[in-house]
Amino acid sequence: MLAEIGQAPRDEAEQIRRYLDKANPVVQPISEPMESLALEYIEAGVLPSAREADALHVAAATCLQLDYLVSWNHRHMTRPMKRLQYESMNRLHGYPRTPLLCNPFEACDELRHR
Repeated sequence: MLAEIGQAPRDEAEQIRRYLDKANPVVQPISEPMESLALEYIEAGVLPSAREADALHVAAATCLQLDYLVSWNHRHMTRPMKRLQYESMNRLHGYPRTPLLCNPFEACDELRHR
């Protein structure tokens, strides 16, 4: 539970749980293509090996053909040059689209102007 592990105060944890219940999130299993693409990012130097989980997040969002990958505090994933590197790697491996990597404010602003 969020409040129990010290991640959020109890009242905030309850509010987060309510939001998650309303969102009805879907949990996707990690597939071999996701793992493979993540390793390609690391081997190409797009992300260092210490950022394997981040590489897997980008690869999963790419393989699932998501429109956005929202990251609150992972600026190293959302820089414009990184986006170009992800796009190049994705195209090289047969993925024509790369999710828009952005922070929550940018994502909300983008969605608001659709």
